Amino acid sequence: PWTEGEHIRHITTVGQGRRHNVQHWGNGIGDIRHTWNGGVIMYYYMTGNRRAHDVALEMADMHLERIWGEAAGEYAVSFWNLYYAWQMTGEKKYRDEFKHRLDLVHKLRFPDGSIPGTMDFSPDNPYEIPSSKGGAYLDLTLDYITNALINYYADTADDVAKEVLLDLAERNLQDEPNGPADFQRTDALRLLSWAYLETGEKRFLERAAYHLSSLDAKPFEKPATNPDEWRDGVYEMLAPHDWDIRVVGPVVRMAPYAMYAVLESQKG
Repeated sequence: PWTEGEHIRHITTVGQGRRHNVQHWGNGIGDIRHTWNGGVIMYYYMTGNRRAHDVALEMADMHLERIWGEAAGEYAVSFWNLYYAWQMTGEKKYRDEFKHRLDLVHKLRFPDGSIPGTMDFSPDNPYEIPSSKGGAYLDLTLDYITNALINYYADTADDVAKEVLLDLAERNLQDEPNGPADFQRTDALRLLSWAYLETGEKRFLERAAYHLSSLDAKPFEKPATNPDEWRDGVYEMLAPHDWDIRVVGPVVRMAPYAMYAVLESQKG
C-alpha cells in the first residue's frame, strides 16, 4: 500500500501535479515536488489561452496552501511557482509568501551554505522539520530554488536572495567533480554562471564550464538489447553517478546561461 500524500487529502490539491505511481500502484494523490507552472505560463504567453492562465494560478494557490515540505524539492519548487504567479499577476499575496519563505530558508540554512532538507512555513510557528539527511544543495532542489531566486533577485535586488544564492554556489564548489568529464552534474549550471557574473570570480565559471562538458557525452557504441547487457554495461557505468546525469530538464533550461557566461568572460 502506497501512503505518500495521505496526509494532504484535507487540503485543496487542485493544481497539483501527478507522478508516475498515481495511475499504477499509487493512491491517486500527486506529488508536490514536480508541480511547476513555468511551462504552462510560457504556453499562456505564446497563445493567450485563458485556461492556461487559470491553471498556472491554481498551481501557485495550491503551493500557498501547502506550507510544509517533507523533502527539499517539495518546498523548493514552491518558490518557482510563487515567483511566476507574482510575475504574471503582480498580486501581493504571491510575493509576500515568497518573501516569507525566503527569509525563513535564509534564517535556517546550514553553516556550509546548504538549505534545510525539510521545512514548515507556518506563519504561526515556522521551523525546520528535523531531518537526518542534513542540508540540501543538489538535484531538483537546487534547480528549482536557484532559478526562482535568480529571477527574483533580478527583479528586486533582494540581498537575502543574493546571500542564499552565493552560499549555495560556495557549497556546490566544495564537491569535487566526479568521474568522466562528460558525465557531470547539470543542476548547478545557472547558479554557477550567475555567481560568476555577479562576483567576477573565475572559480565559479570554471566549474560551470566543466559541467557543460556533459553535453559532449557520446552515445554508446553498442546499445543494450537485453536485460543482461543493460545491467552489465549501461547500468554499471552510470549507476555511480546517480542523479548527476539523470536530470535532462536542468541542462536544457540552464546550459544557455553557462554558455552566455563563458562568452562574456571571453570578451574581457
